[in-house]
Amino acid sequence: MIKKLTFCLLSLSLLSPVSNACTLWASVGTVNQTDQLLFIKNRDAPANEVQRLQLVQPPTGYRYLALMYKNEPSDKAYNFISAGINQLGLNVADNDVNTDVTYGAAAGSNIMQAILRHYSTVADVLKDQQALFSHGAGQNLMIADNSQVVMVEIAPAGHYAISRIQQPGYLYHTNHYVNASLVPFNDPVSSSTFMRYNRISQLLATHTAYNTAMFESFSTDQSTLTADGAIDTNDNILRKWTVATWLVAAPKDGPPTLQLKEFNPHQAKDTINLVLDQAFWQQTIPIAP
Repeated sequence: MIKKLTFCLLSLSLLSPVSNACTLWASVGTVNQTDQLLFIKNRDAPANEVQRLQLVQPPTGYRYLALMYKNEPSDKAYNFISAGINQLGLNVADNDVNTDVTYGAAAGSNIMQAILRHYSTVADVLKDQQALFSHGAGQNLMIADNSQVVMVEIAPAGHYAISRIQQPGYLYHTNHYVNASLVPFNDPVSSSTFMRYNRISQLLATHTAYNTAMFESFSTDQSTLTADGAIDTNDNILRKWTVATWLVAAPKDGPPTLQLKEFNPHQAKDTINLVLDQAFWQQTIPIAP
């Protein structure tokens, strides 16, 4: 069912977000059953955060659809981006990295905003990688179009590393650096990020011919148990803190679709399904009050 949404016209001034733990993965090409690209994020966040889906028309550049959030319910604006897709089908989502080093003036949300507003393909993003990634906050960014997925690990002092796959293939990440050159920048890494990283790797490696239903099942995986045999809701892919699952499917023929499941404790649980066709991107966007 396609839901009717109320969207906002935003011109964002983005600040540095609080640290969140999330799980990202994507697959592209013939590893998928029918879709050219599958792109998913489980968003984990503190219970006091509030999120909403917004269609953004920036003053310049492409329109984009994004899962936006604010750190406190009392904050006036939804200043931060968790995941997004622009009108040309370029996808981006982030995982924060636990690092105690403070650096740079541009936060992760600013980088994501720039990518969504000004780029149409992964290849175009990579042409500007130095400008985009050498001054950002500690982030792992997954960026994808219908032919390529990359993971960008962004660390202090201008350091970053890019993992690339051409189709077919898949990538995944959680909340720590795995590139050997960036591992020294890790703050003490929680057991949860290691366990989720290893678990999504296992799920992707032991399945084939991916589809949306399979990725949905991965997003609800709870395989980790506590010492007494109970489900450990902190160390699974579906966690105690999971507030949303963002899943984009881009078919070989036809427009991308978005399924967004929301579990925000401040809102009713909900599932939104959208077809991101030309009519969707051309709709009139009301100005935010």
